[in-house]
Amino acid sequence: MRKKHILWILIILIPFVNASLTPSISNPSISLIVGKESIINISFFNSFNYTLYNLSVEPDNIVSMNQIPQILPNQSIEAIFKLKADTLFNNIISKSIKFKYLVNIDEPPKTLTVQIKDSRYEPTVLEILQGDTIMWFNNGTVTHTVTEDSLPSRFSYTISINQSASRQFNDIENINYHDDIILFGGTIIIQNKTTVQFATDPALYPSIAFSIASAYPNSSVSMDIFETNFTVAWNSTESGALRIINNANEKAYNIRLSGEWLIYGDNNFNLNPGTSKLILFSIIPQIVNTLDTGKNYTRQIIVNGDNILQIQRDLFIYIPFATIPADMNLSRPEILTTLETLKKQLEEALKAFNLTEPIIIYRDANISIEVSKAQLQNALLNMQGIRDAVDKNFNIQKDNNDRTATALENQALTQNSTGLEVIEIKDRLDSQRTWIVFLVGFIVLVIMSLASIYIVDRYRTSAFKRKMFFNR
Repeated sequence: MRKKHILWILIILIPFVNASLTPSISNPSISLIVGKESIINISFFNSFNYTLYNLSVEPDNIVSMNQIPQILPNQSIEAIFKLKADTLFNNIISKSIKFKYLVNIDEPPKTLTVQIKDSRYEPTVLEILQGDTIMWFNNGTVTHTVTEDSLPSRFSYTISINQSASRQFNDIENINYHDDIILFGGTIIIQNKTTVQFATDPALYPSIAFSIASAYPNSSVSMDIFETNFTVAWNSTESGALRIINNANEKAYNIRLSGEWLIYGDNNFNLNPGTSKLILFSIIPQIVNTLDTGKNYTRQIIVNGDNILQIQRDLFIYIPFATIPADMNLSRPEILTTLETLKKQLEEALKAFNLTEPIIIYRDANISIEVSKAQLQNALLNMQGIRDAVDKNFNIQKDNNDRTATALENQALTQNSTGLEVIEIKDRLDSQRTWIVFLVGFIVLVIMSLASIYIVDRYRTSAFKRKMFFNR
């Protein structure tokens, strides 16, 4: 017999376990246009055996839903979901569908008191629930009664001064009663003890996963370049200008310019419809070998964006012939890395700057740097290392130039070159030597100037300290 009871219990529980609020969405992968609202309909089926109320989701800045007042058992209903992305977004959003349902709750029994005065019951009308008890207490100066009006009376209590009588009420009804001595009356209203309230259970909430990818609305831009032909020395730069124009009705986002040998004055910007932007650019050749000079090069200006098609235009660059020192062929990235390292060293030095130290200030039209004497010493050491490297490169280059000159002279004689051609080659090499000597001399002059500033400043500091000492 026990086995049968267990079987019946399982049969009763199965429908409740399988019951649910089931969402149905045709395609959870949703593509959105940034700034534009998209609406999708999702159907819900209620397989619970009770009505569900106030279906909703917790709104956020992407997904919201119109609230559904109720869905009856075994009923389907469609909900409207609104989706909107204000930025680029590519992710999965899971939303729980919240709802409420009604449950019956039995209120616990309680005892309420009615005071009997000499002229009335207080309160005269009392509302209670099934199972509640009323206690009448005589606060008057004479004996009173509590007698039901109906005949035959179901209760009648005679209550002396400062005494009480109690009765429990279990039926839903209205009862009138009175005092047989003074003839005043009262009323009891007995209501259902079971109340209906809204309840929630998050374990029953269904979940919907949206795979959302947003993109900016398509736009298009064009590019005008004012000059496309340039002649640039291998160790120099040239500037140019271009204009980006938004020809579409939508904003162009995150426009990015790139290209080999090119640095732009402005980059990574947005462009409103019907507007344009003037951009300056610099051409910095990446030439590190003499054999790469005296040639024409084509480089592209490339324009990309988050919602535009890539466009590119050609620049035609001629690099005049020049002799590049063999052991000084540092690439531009290496030079920039060195300068960036020096910049970081100066920044760290400035962070550690002590205001009590004497300060040497160097200023020119574009740069303002303040350093202490200790920092100046580090800079001098760095410059000394640069000078030593230049001296070494100069000696190596001189040997290379001498060997190159001899080889060129032999080649010229072999090819029946005229004496003037050989002399022209020698003059070119002499010019390169002069340029290197000038560079080394300039660096030495800078080092000596900085050292002089340091010595003068140190002398002034010592003199000031001596003066302060004698003034004591």
